[in-house]
Amino acid sequence: MRARSVENVLAELEWIVTAWEPDVIHFGDEIFTVDLDRAKAILKAIVDRGFHDRIKWGWQTHVRFVDDEVFALMKRSNPAYVALGIETGDEEVLKRTGKGTTVDRSAAYRK
Repeated sequence: MRARSVENVLAELEWIVTAWEPDVIHFGDEIFTVDLDRAKAILKAIVDRGFHDRIKWGWQTHVRFVDDEVFALMKRSNPAYVALGIETGDEEVLKRTGKGTTVDRSAAYRK
């Protein structure tokens, strides 16, 4: 994975929001939160810079790379949706995939 800097992402968001005024921006990063600190910094900046008042967002990530704090930040940032990769509800299949998660971990975020 090669991540862009937080400032680089925010500069592009500023340009897109100002120049194009979209209704929703989808982050095409399937594992947006694999680096939780970076994701949290981006989400905090979206709110701090007032982007959350101008646009909705969409993210996708894997259930293994989330926590309560990142969900709280996502909620504050005005999301259109958040898609979680859960793979399956079968514990045995999860073990065989080797993705390092469990049914309980997936169920914890059904709020």
